[in-house]
Order: sequence, then C-alpha cells, then structure tokens
Amino acid sequence: MTTFRFIGEPYSSPANPGGVGSTGGTGAKGNDGAWGISDCSFVCTSKPGNGQTGGTGTTGTMGGGGLKGRPTPPGNIDLGVVNGTITIEAGGGQGQNGGKGGKGGTGGNGGQPGNNPPIVIGSITIPSPCANGVAGAQGPGGKGGNGGRAGDGGDGGTIMAFYDSIVSGEVKSVTFFGDPGTPGSGGDGGSSSNSNLGPGNQGSPGNPGSASTIIVRPK
Repeated sequence: MTTFRFIGEPYSSPANPGGVGSTGGTGAKGNDGAWGISDCSFVCTSKPGNGQTGGTGTTGTMGGGGLKGRPTPPGNIDLGVVNGTITIEAGGGQGQNGGKGGKGGTGGNGGQPGNNPPIVIGSITIPSPCANGVAGAQGPGGKGGNGGRAGDGGDGGTIMAFYDSIVSGEVKSVTFFGDPGTPGSGGDGGSSSNSNLGPGNQGSPGNPGSASTIIVRPK
C-alpha cells in the first residue's frame, strides 16, 4: 500500500514564555524606641516598633500566544496506472503550543525594626531598657502569569490526484482538520519564605483549522 501525506509542518517549540514579575517593595521600618527616667531608674517609654511585612511580588506576564498551524501544502499527484490501494491524506498542521506564563515576582524584604538607642552617659554606654523590635516578614511571592492561548490549527488545502487507469485496488482519500496547539501552562508563583499567590491559569484553547479537499479523477 502506498500513502501520500500532505500535512502542514508542525512547530518545533512553543511560543515564548511570559516575563517574571517584579520584586515587591521593602517593608516600612518600625518606629524608633525611646527611654526615660522614672524614680531614678532608666525605663522604656516607647518600645521599638517591628518592621512591616514586605510588599507582594507582582504577577508574571502572560505567555505568548501560539501561532496558527501551517496550512496543507498544495499538491498535484500523477498516480499513473493504479495497482493496489493508494491512500492520500491531507490536513493542516497543528497549531503552535501557547507559552508558559511568567513566574510571579519575588516577595519584598521585610522592614527593619526601629532603632533601640542605648543610654550614653559620658564614656559609659548602657543598653536600652527596651526590648528590641524584630524585622518584618518577607512579602508573599506574586501570582504566576497566565499561559498563552493555543494556536489555531492550520487550514486545509486542495490536493489533485490524476490516474491513467485503476487495474486493481482503489484510491482512498483521508482528510482531517488541523489540530489546535496545547494551551500554555500557568506560571509558577513567586519565591518567598512567606508563601505566594499561587500559579497562573492555563491559557485558552485554540480552534481547529478548516478542512482539506482531495479530488481524484482520470486524466
């Protein structure tokens, strides 16, 4: 059995991935502490404030949309004298796969605690009676970008096949629609010690291509 195939060439790689989101801003610094004197003793009058949580990373950008599949290449076949079964297949190529969404931005650094100034008397330095504040937590990582749309399937074409005679067998025609590509996957959530907003959504699906036509006739 002989088979002729007229199919659009597939893509070797998906569409470009999305870009990484931006890093969140640094959290605000805590308020400075203060001390005073009460009943001849040094006392804490204002505890140093803790640093604020860092900003959330921004969302990654969307992956690139897949290109439309390549069309059915045109073709004319001279079958001559047909002995046995000959199959002719024709269809558009598969659409390009969508690009993966970009990774979410890294969570911003936590803010520094407020200053806790010591007590200085001449050449003598005494630790502050206030407890130190703590640095703020890192901000959450940003949400991953959405995946890119799948490319539509390639459009069909017309194939002409001519024969002198059919001694035995037959000429079979097989047509199909070009398949759409695969939607791009959602990007990963951004890096952080304080979780992230999760991955992006999968891209939207593409549409099949149009049908091909195969015309078989005697010369």
